[in-house]
Amino acid sequence: MDKSDLLVFVNILLGLVAFFGAKVGSDLTAAIKELKQQDKDLAAKLDQYVRRDDLTDLKSQITAMFRKLDDIRDGLANTVKRDECEYHRSRGK
Repeated sequence: MDKSDLLVFVNILLGLVAFFGAKVGSDLTAAIKELKQQDKDLAAKLDQYVRRDDLTDLKSQITAMFRKLDDIRDGLANTVKRDECEYHRSRGK
């Protein structure tokens, strides 16, 4: 085997390595594109659900509303109705 045969063998070997390397790179690129599309589709599906941080904000707002309602109820519990008031009963109203 002389130098020219060895050079041809090395060139063929490097050509095969380059070909299969390009094939693997192409397959990886296609797989990445597909994963990006699936990620976009999943993100679109998840937009209809409430996110955890939004749920926390919503819980705090609802808690604040119930506190206000409790304050209103407590305020109304301390009031006297018109028919229970001695002043209005004595004046006949």
